[in-house]
Amino acid sequence: MKKSDWADLPMEILRMIMENLFWSERLPSCLVCKTWHECFLEIQNDEQFLPWVMTMEHGGICNLSDPAKQASQIVEGATLELLGYARASRYGWVLFSNYLDNGWVRQYILYSPFTNEVIKFPKLIEDYVSVATFSHSPGSPNCMVIVFSIQYTKISIKTCQLGDKSWKIFEFEGDDFGQVACVGDFVYFFYFVGYWKLVAFNIKQQELLQVSSGILPMNTDPFNSLVVAFNGDILLRSLSSDETRSQYWRLDLSEDKWVVVEDEIMKKHVIFDDCTSFTVPAVRDARQYAGMVYSFNNGSYLSDFSCSPFDAGLTFRGTEVCHHRWFNGDYKWLKEDYKRHEIILIQPPFQRIWRCK
Repeated sequence: MKKSDWADLPMEILRMIMENLFWSERLPSCLVCKTWHECFLEIQNDEQFLPWVMTMEHGGICNLSDPAKQASQIVEGATLELLGYARASRYGWVLFSNYLDNGWVRQYILYSPFTNEVIKFPKLIEDYVSVATFSHSPGSPNCMVIVFSIQYTKISIKTCQLGDKSWKIFEFEGDDFGQVACVGDFVYFFYFVGYWKLVAFNIKQQELLQVSSGILPMNTDPFNSLVVAFNGDILLRSLSSDETRSQYWRLDLSEDKWVVVEDEIMKKHVIFDDCTSFTVPAVRDARQYAGMVYSFNNGSYLSDFSCSPFDAGLTFRGTEVCHHRWFNGDYKWLKEDYKRHEIILIQPPFQRIWRCK
């Protein structure tokens, strides 16, 4: 009698088993065999919306943490030396940049901690501070890495699509640029020419478009204010006119002006402030955190792991503005280890794991 094998398990039964496991419990199962791995990649994820957390420790160890299980696991093969520093996070992937050749040359790398895939892009000479993001999931042929840099009064946008051997360069005059946010084939960013305005760069057509000539709301920080909502909208974050709370705006294209987003609408979001700021719908595991703002940004005036309602009051400490905050149980346990070098929020795969191949 032939000895049965785990790979012989009918696909219908296998899917039934995996669909009753939580997302983090499915991860080890994909290592059983090729059939289980394929089933894991195809299965839908409809229950988890809170982001996972990827941490890079000073010793070079990479951990992937699941907020639902409040547990971490080491990601084999992913090290700070290999990947470098996180620049953007989307679709379950993270864009890293690594310095090569005495720091004058960078290599951009897309990495998925869920599938352990690494995609390297051509080397790029950069001698000035830059901002980088990527457009689509690496599973799409339209995936493109976009890098912004400035030299004196010239702004450069460099783009490289999957499979390209070199970078395309688009240059234009400008005094400065602020935070960038990518939605589809457009990269939105603040651009300074005597005053700040919102523009968009079409990565397919390689052209710059003016989105709004409207004046930005008061108390807007062009370097830390753009948020991509889960429905694809671009939101603008600022302080209220009396500087007592956070406020979110959307652009009314018909009147070319920024209008306040109603509180009841914002309370349907959970907001995350990181290298890529985004929102998730306040449903399923995120339901009880409706209207909350999580910050994991080391460079922000908000401390690590901070959490507060988006409409919480603010207090002043000299010229610094700090949220009233407390540590929430979902991520508090990460603070127990102070050896973390970098913290990256990984947007959960709402539909399924996006893979390159």
